[in-house]
Amino acid sequence: MKYLLLLLAIVLISFYSCTPANNAGRNITKKEIKDWSDNQKLKLVKEQAALWLADWKCEDCTEHSRTVALKFFSDERLNVVETALMEELQYDIPAEVKIAQAIVETGWGRHVKGNNWFGIKGNGQIITTKEYLSSHEMSSYNIVHSTKVKEDLYLCVVKDSFSSYATSWESWRAHSLYLVNRKIGDKYLYKELQGKEWETWCSELADRGYATDIAYGSKLKNIIEKYKLYTL
Repeated sequence: MKYLLLLLAIVLISFYSCTPANNAGRNITKKEIKDWSDNQKLKLVKEQAALWLADWKCEDCTEHSRTVALKFFSDERLNVVETALMEELQYDIPAEVKIAQAIVETGWGRHVKGNNWFGIKGNGQIITTKEYLSSHEMSSYNIVHSTKVKEDLYLCVVKDSFSSYATSWESWRAHSLYLVNRKIGDKYLYKELQGKEWETWCSELADRGYATDIAYGSKLKNIIEKYKLYTL
């Protein structure tokens, strides 16, 4: 399906006159697509999302989990697949990674408070959540309850401050901007991952501390593989 993007681009160019007619048959580069207007990109991702959803299958899913997944992919608050594909075009963050993160962070869209789909912390709302913390990290959190998991690792119920957004789309865009702009000191934390494969993103998001969950990277990979998000 990745190659479908370029094939669709050639077809759409013919319909929407995005390039001169004498160039309509040549391959369209990723850079050229990046230079398109948002409306042109949206036409492209709508085509790709519709084709992907029509062809999507999950052999390992129960009927219930398949129904939940399809509902999530076309959530009424925003079209998840279209939005993820658009963000990939804009910021080189794999659509399958953004979708998997949104699934993990919201429980398939069931827990989206303040339109925050990605668990991004900031001002706006206080939420009770769970964090895996070492003993020296615990002093920085408002802990309601803690359970020792293993030596110097605790599963803590904490109250913390999270960002809130006027719309779901603003949360998805804020997540992209967070990933490309987040720094520790003068070093970008995730920016160098732009354009890399989804497997690298999953491993590095976990290793670089996006979440305290010790199984975060594995959860992302399992979702992408089970639900064949890698075919986007």
